[in-house]
Amino acid sequence: MEVKTMKAYAKVNLALHISKKREDGYHEIYTLMHMLPDLWDDVIIEPWDNIEVSFDIPMEKDNTVWKAAKLYYEHTGFKGRIHVKKRIPMQAGLGGGSSDAVAALLGLNSIFGALSSENLSLISAEIGSDVPFFFSGGAAVCRGRGEIVEPLPWQPLNIRWDKPKCGISTKELFKRLQLPAPYVDVESAVRAYVNPDRKALGEFMKNSLEDAAFKLCKESLAIKERFLSEGALGAVLTGSGSAVIALFEGQPLLGQKDGFMLQ
Repeated sequence: MEVKTMKAYAKVNLALHISKKREDGYHEIYTLMHMLPDLWDDVIIEPWDNIEVSFDIPMEKDNTVWKAAKLYYEHTGFKGRIHVKKRIPMQAGLGGGSSDAVAALLGLNSIFGALSSENLSLISAEIGSDVPFFFSGGAAVCRGRGEIVEPLPWQPLNIRWDKPKCGISTKELFKRLQLPAPYVDVESAVRAYVNPDRKALGEFMKNSLEDAAFKLCKESLAIKERFLSEGALGAVLTGSGSAVIALFEGQPLLGQKDGFMLQ
C-alpha cells in the first residue's frame, strides 16, 4: 500500500491591503505572499476504505484537511486516510490549515492521479481564501478573496517569526475591522521583492489588519517592536495574526532553491 508524506509549508504576508467587503461576504484583498521553507507540517496519506483524518493535536472535526479529502472523493471517488503532524501554530496567520489542505489534495492525487493540476487548484478555492496560493511554488501576488494568484520569481529572504501565547480568530478580527482600513502600498512591496531590494521591501511591509489585531493581542505589537529594536529592516503582522514576521539583512539560515512546491 502506497504511503505519501507531504511537507505543508507555512506562508507569510509581506504586505496585505484590505479594500472593501464583497457581496459574497468575503473581503477584497491585495497581498504579497511568501512561503517559509523552514516551517512545515507533515501530512501523511494512504489509500483507505473511507475518509479518515487525524491530527497529533486536538482539532475540530470540520477542518480544512477533512474538507479537502471530502472534495477529492466527491470529484474522483477515491478515499484516503490522512494524519497531520503539526508544527505550524494555529491562529497565527501562517496558513497552516490551508497548506495542510493542499498537501492532502496533492498527496491523494499523487497516489490516485485522478485530477489535473488545474482542477486541483480550482477545487482548492472551495476550501478557503488563501488555499490556491499554495500551488504557486513559493511566492505570489494574490487578489480577490485570495483565489486570483500571480506567481512571482522566488527570492530567498532572511525572515524570522514569533507568535505570542494569544491567538487571533480571523472571524473575530474581521468583525472588528473598520473600513476603510489603512492603505498598504502592495505594488511597491512587490517591486521591491522582485528587484530585489530588501531595504525597500522592509519599508513597505505593512498590513491593513494590524490596528485591529493589536487591540485583540497586545503581545503581537510587543513582538513587532522587539524585532525593530533588534535591527529588522521591517516587521509586520502576518495575515490575521497573531504571529509577527521580520525581515533582516543577510542570507536565510536554510538553503533555498528557486521556487518550491508542497512536497
